[in-house]
Amino acid sequence: MTARYHIRQAAEKDLEVISAMQATLFPAKKERVPVDTKKTKWWYCVYDRDLPAGFLCLEICSSTVAYVSRVGILPGARGNNLMVRLLRAAELYLKKRTDTVILFSDTLPDNPASMNSFIKSGWKTSDLPSRLSLQRKPPVVYWRKEL
Repeated sequence: MTARYHIRQAAEKDLEVISAMQATLFPAKKERVPVDTKKTKWWYCVYDRDLPAGFLCLEICSSTVAYVSRVGILPGARGNNLMVRLLRAAELYLKKRTDTVILFSDTLPDNPASMNSFIKSGWKTSDLPSRLSLQRKPPVVYWRKEL
């Protein structure tokens, strides 16, 4: 029996699929999968056999800090711990190939599924200076994990 869901680092051919998933999940956002000439963004995708099911974007901020900037799971695939699995895949990549020791992210407070995924993956809520927190509307919950 083969596993139903497969996670991999996105190849060039996956970027169009990820862009389409973003358009479905976040129709109000104009930015899709930008061209990253500096190679500071790493995309991961998860497939349900051959069908797209979700994605994660990991941005390398410095030699020791990375930011999970976007995660999306299509409605039909939710409830299968895919965000947890995507976070773990990104963390494993960072541990093996970079000097990154701190990960950051954020979620909306009305998104308990994402918050629970961060908790299951060992992330902790994080306080940021008030000047940074006030810039975000609506307010968000900040997350941090040390590898």
